[in-house]
Amino acid sequence: NAKTGQKFTATARHSRRPFEIGKTGEVIGKVFANRISVSGILNDEIHCKEHFHISSTGRVTGNLEYSEIEIDRGGKFIGDMKEIK
Repeated sequence: NAKTGQKFTATARHSRRPFEIGKTGEVIGKVFANRISVSGILNDEIHCKEHFHISSTGRVTGNLEYSEIEIDRGGKFIGDMKEIK
């Protein structure tokens, strides 16, 4: 697992491990991963090959490509979504 509870700007690539953003975490940049879980803030360009999850405390803005998506009650997404197969 790659998990963050900090704020950073970067390009993150995690093909085999889940990428998790904790409640206090904030990521600005491009994220490429098979599985992504957001409880904090994620902004910019997101590419998720498998399961993308926004928890009730998660806030996501930007462009999202996903295969499967789950947004808990209270979770927020603002931007463009594109389903990939």
